[in-house]
Amino acid sequence: ELDLPHRDLAIELETLAWDGQALTRGVTMQAAATGAAGPGPEVSRWIGTHPHSLFQDPQERARFAAILPPGLIQELATSVSVANTVTRQGDWVIGQGCFPHRCNQQRGLWAIRITDGATAAALLSRDAPNRYFGLAQADPVVQAAISAHAP
Repeated sequence: ELDLPHRDLAIELETLAWDGQALTRGVTMQAAATGAAGPGPEVSRWIGTHPHSLFQDPQERARFAAILPPGLIQELATSVSVANTVTRQGDWVIGQGCFPHRCNQQRGLWAIRITDGATAAALLSRDAPNRYFGLAQADPVVQAAISAHAP
């Protein structure tokens, strides 16, 4: 039996099992969130981690569901897959990266404010209009990070 992580955020594990005659595949769905993650240490815990790691946490997906529809949460997660670690910029924790094999065309950025847990996100494209969510266009720290990260 082999347990593998899955690209779909709704699936925690994909299990492949060999019984000597047949190979079977099963999935373990992600646990449902009991609520959105909060401010303070629940935000700063992401500093130094990979930006995609945040989306493996059901409470963080619930936090971003307030500003993004489910399909775009998956797109944002993929758009930060190729990345350096999450950083702190002022009162914001920011994760940014790019879409695998399309770094020159599509990038993503998410941000969470430490003091209150407010969110911002951006899907940045070289060939299509950029898409902004939450406080992405309202906060100068997030705006500066987006400008520096645009393809």
